[in-house]
Amino acid sequence: MPKRATKSQSGEFAGAFPLGKVAGAIAASIVASGFVRRLPLGRVLAAAVPILIAALQKNDKARRK
Repeated sequence: MPKRATKSQSGEFAGAFPLGKVAGAIAASIVASGFVRRLPLGRVLAAAVPILIAALQKNDKARRK
């Protein structure tokens, strides 16, 4: 039978409530995904694209010299 990894790197066991840690991580990811969904990514990308194009053109001109 293979051994199970029950200790962390520091040598301590997973703690009294390992499922509580998992539940907390799941809850944090749900909250974070809600914030990401509310971000105006379309506006951010619309503003960033001209800046990126200008930077690429500047880099291309510097390479051609």
